[in-house]
Amino acid sequence: MKLPHASAINQIAYVVADIDEAVKWWTSVMGVGPFLVLRDIVFERADYLGKDMPVTYSAAVAYSGDVTVELIEPKGTSIFNDWLNEGRNGVQHICVFTDDFAATAAEVVARGGRRLQGGDVGGGFIGYYEMGGAQSVILEIAQLAPAGKAMFEFIRKSCAEWDGKTLYIDAAALVAEATAN
Repeated sequence: MKLPHASAINQIAYVVADIDEAVKWWTSVMGVGPFLVLRDIVFERADYLGKDMPVTYSAAVAYSGDVTVELIEPKGTSIFNDWLNEGRNGVQHICVFTDDFAATAAEVVARGGRRLQGGDVGGGFIGYYEMGGAQSVILEIAQLAPAGKAMFEFIRKSCAEWDGKTLYIDAAALVAEATAN
C-alpha cells in the first residue's frame, strides 16, 4: 500500500481473548518471540465510532522478520471488543507507520476509508480505518513519538537475539528498571 509519508504494511494484528495464552501459542507453535507485553494501555484522548470515549486494551508485540505481530486483548468498549463479541478470530487489522498522520489519514479517507477508532497514545497518534470494498480490511495508521520508535527498535533487537525460550518481556518491569537507574 503506497500512502503519503507512510511505510509499507509493517504489522499484522490479532484480537485475542487471553493475551498470555496467545503469546504461548505464538512462541511455541509459530516460533515468534519474545513478545513485549504492554498491559492496560489507555489512550490520552480517544474516539470510538465518532464519539469521544476511553479505549483500554493490553497488547503484546514481537517481530517476525520485518513485520510485527501484535496481539490485542480488549479491556472495554472498542473495535477490538466488538471483534470478539461478533465471534471473530484471526487477523483484525494491518498497520502502516507514518511521519505525517494528517496527510496519511486524508489520503485513506479519500480512498474510501472510514474512521472507526483512534486517539493519542504515548505522544503519538493512532487511527483505525475500515477500508471497504471487495477486499475489506481495517487499516491502522500510527505516527509514533520518539519513545514509541525506540520501543519498536528495542522489540526488533530482542526478537533478533531471541533465545527461543523466553515468552515475553514485561514492559512495566522495563519501565521500573529504567526509572530506578
